[in-house]
Amino acid sequence: MSSKFPCRLPTLFVCLLLAFAGCATAPDRPLPEQPGELTAENVSNYVAASERVHVLNTVPVTPTETTLSCDGSVATQTTDGYVAFADCTGGISLPSGEHADEHSHAAYFVSNRTTTRISSRATEGVAATDADAENASGLQLFNFDDEAHVLTVIVREADTSERVVHLQNELNATSGAVVYGVPTDSTTTYSVTVARDDGVTTTFEWRPAVEDELHAYGRLVAVTPSNELVTGRL
Repeated sequence: MSSKFPCRLPTLFVCLLLAFAGCATAPDRPLPEQPGELTAENVSNYVAASERVHVLNTVPVTPTETTLSCDGSVATQTTDGYVAFADCTGGISLPSGEHADEHSHAAYFVSNRTTTRISSRATEGVAATDADAENASGLQLFNFDDEAHVLTVIVREADTSERVVHLQNELNATSGAVVYGVPTDSTTTYSVTVARDDGVTTTFEWRPAVEDELHAYGRLVAVTPSNELVTGRL
């Protein structure tokens, strides 16, 4: 989540300054309750509402006006929940007259037992090779589990088995995220194998040119809190 407010003073100092200035500090806004029934639509609405609260809770005072627009989307369903994304864009106006443009993006895992959020701030961007970035497609890894995991990713051309990249990354517990720019072309189908450090593997075909023109042809791989290794579209 990015913020364009001009300074980030310690919270206590900010509150003292605002109190002397006669401005009331904003209380932490509670996160929305999880939906009683988990469906793709309910989860999409829930993560959008949650992300809006996360953005507003970064503002030290009650805004005079907000024009935030927040959207959620489900990337994949697992045996016990959903991996979803939320985006918020818009503006926030403060009593001082200052205005900030905000953009926030986060990944969520939602189940009947828990909600885990990974902010885009936690995501490490890695170029898989020195190939032209314009010919790279996004492959994102997330770890929603409460233990750290090392994931190894091998991307091959499906027809020739020629290896394109061999990647390895350790993802921190409940916060680890990395996005790889993998060199691809519009005519090739790729075979992607992801191996976790405990021996669990998953393999899927990936043809970026026909996956989803609206989402940069990306794919995700996630470790869930129940230790599943799942895949989905970005």
